[in-house]
Amino acid sequence: MPTVLQIISGLGVAAIIAAITYVVRLEKRMGTLESIKVQTGEAGLPKENAAEFWDEKRGGGWRKVTVPVTFEEPFKTRPVVMVALKRFDLGDFRSNIHRIGVGAENISAKGFQLYFETWHESLIYQAVVSWIAVSG
Repeated sequence: MPTVLQIISGLGVAAIIAAITYVVRLEKRMGTLESIKVQTGEAGLPKENAAEFWDEKRGGGWRKVTVPVTFEEPFKTRPVVMVALKRFDLGDFRSNIHRIGVGAENISAKGFQLYFETWHESLIYQAVVSWIAVSG
């Protein structure tokens, strides 16, 4: 029957082998991660051609404004793009409901169209979106 010392020594060797195996696998994965390209940025709701978002007289129904985003360096393939509201200024305090949507469309290796949308009587005076594009 093995002694406690022999068992501990055996576990130590097994742990060292497992750690080395883990590091080798991690290095292989990191090698593939190096080929992933990420770009980030921000864009705001334009003041020109967006009066329907903040002008009470024009508000109502579904409205959408797009902003072109060009990547600093084009990707080799079409990236995945995620957008999120960073800051917004919503109008008419009398309204109990404010509606705003943002998204990316027409995504290519060179850029995409960022869109802001609202509907019904919601008024949006300003909005800023952060975006991230990833390709690998």
